[in-house]
Amino acid sequence: MASTRDERVPEPEVWTARLRDFVHECVGSAAGDEAERVREAARLFAYGASAGTSGYAIDPAVIDAMLACGATESAVISMLWPEAVFMVSRGQGNSCLATVIAGPGGEEIICEGPSIALALLSAYSAALLSELEEGSQSAGVRFSEGASRLH
Repeated sequence: MASTRDERVPEPEVWTARLRDFVHECVGSAAGDEAERVREAARLFAYGASAGTSGYAIDPAVIDAMLACGATESAVISMLWPEAVFMVSRGQGNSCLATVIAGPGGEEIICEGPSIALALLSAYSAALLSELEEGSQSAGVRFSEGASRLH
C-alpha cells in the first residue's frame, strides 16, 4: 500500500479497533447523543465496506434525512444487514436492550443502551465484531492482543 493512506479506507485492524471503541461509546453515551452516534456508525460501516472487512456503503444523505425527522431507530435499522436478526425492548426507567444475531449461525449478542437506537447500534456492532473474530479464527488469523468477544 502507498505511504499516503486514504483515511477513508483504513486497514482492517484499524477499522476493527474503531468499531470496538464505538460499541463502548454507544453504551456510555447519553440518549441525546444518538444522532451523532448514528452518523458515526454510518461512516464506520461504510469504512468497513471500503476496507473489505464488513458493512456496506450507506448514503449519508438518507441517514441525515431520517435523523432530521426524528426517525433515529429507522436510520439504525436501515444500516443493518438484511439477514440480521434483532429484537429490542425498553423496560422500566428507560432501560433499553437489544439482541442481535448478525449472520447465519452467528452468536446472540445482547447490549444495553440509553435509547433503543443506541442499544441496537452497540449490539449490532458487537455482533459484527463477533462475526469477524469467528471468521479470522476459522481462517487461522490471530487478532491482536487485547481483542476479545464483547458479550
